[in-house]
Amino acid sequence: MNSKDRKGFISLREMSISILHIDMSKGWREGESQLLPLGRALQKRGHNLWIGAPPKSGLLLKSTELRLKTIPIRGVRLFTLLEAKRIGKTVEKKGISILHLHGLNSLRFGLGVKQRTRDAVIVIISLQEVSPSFKKGRRLKEGRGVEQIVVSSKVVQKRLESMGITSERLSLIRSGVDLIRFSPAVKPYDLFEEYCFPPETTIIGYVAPSLCDKGERILIEAAREVVSINSEIIFLMAGEGRDSRKSLEAMIEQYGLSQNFIFCGFPDKLPAILAALDLFVLPAVEGDPGLTTLKAMATAVPVITTNLSGVKEIIKDGVNGVVVPPGDSHALARVIMEFIEDRQRWKIMGQEGRRVAEVKFDINKSARKIEKLYQQLLKKRGHHGDA
Repeated sequence: MNSKDRKGFISLREMSISILHIDMSKGWREGESQLLPLGRALQKRGHNLWIGAPPKSGLLLKSTELRLKTIPIRGVRLFTLLEAKRIGKTVEKKGISILHLHGLNSLRFGLGVKQRTRDAVIVIISLQEVSPSFKKGRRLKEGRGVEQIVVSSKVVQKRLESMGITSERLSLIRSGVDLIRFSPAVKPYDLFEEYCFPPETTIIGYVAPSLCDKGERILIEAAREVVSINSEIIFLMAGEGRDSRKSLEAMIEQYGLSQNFIFCGFPDKLPAILAALDLFVLPAVEGDPGLTTLKAMATAVPVITTNLSGVKEIIKDGVNGVVVPPGDSHALARVIMEFIEDRQRWKIMGQEGRRVAEVKFDINKSARKIEKLYQQLLKKRGHHGDA
């Protein structure tokens, strides 16, 4: 860290960058679960990093557990100039040079912080998903203080370009997975002992941060067909959402499937839960495949998902997973039965999923690309990192 280039400045490759990541979500969804491994990977690369989020939010609590430095951000329900000013002073005091915003709900507050700092703070924003009815495109198009927009898929990139945002301001950096934490070597969670399942039981898992319109009802419809043929199957549904769970449980009871479904919240022991699955299913009807699909692939669990935007960037149908039409419970049931009848073929698909995760979705590779982007933006601004 002490070697210098010819001009007397610390080399861009060696400089330590001070970064504040801001995510204003209170819950725990895909974006928040992505930020933590990214933060840890950047920290391991020698950068000074803080996580800014609402008090008692899932992100702040988990960041504290992992001993990442945190900055609680108050007053998120009603945007307050005073809070932006307070965080702005913190940014100046800590010598933070990058504000990295995560999600559209962090945009307004992050720009408010930038406006209240005397130093030239660089602002970038990461967007994992943008709906066609996106209403903040004009603000991003005109710049408004956001130097760069990081997108996780070509679909989001093209959607923003169609709104008039130039390709020069867009950086495609795919979401990454901790390949050590999510690995075929992880010891599976012993669902058989906890729930007293017979040893021949097949466990099919649906795992998402929230039970909220990711195709849960389509899976239940498909399960109804599958169980009528083979009753030795358990469907595990993991995700937050008390009201949604009650509605789903009522549907399951109506179909007489109560003995074939188990529920749990979004598990802290997610790697072990995924390792215990024979098959991972996420029959989403909208959005993208989700980070949990990547985590299942990294664990070498075969996956079934739906043919939505962005899926082709992750899964090659029949090679490292299987894709079915969204909303088609009959097609999903048919593919599940194909899995039960030919486990060896699906095992090979699971292994190929792990290989794809290693090549394209390693969190350390994502962190290096983010780091390079930081360095390029700082160089453009004439910054030279932390001494």
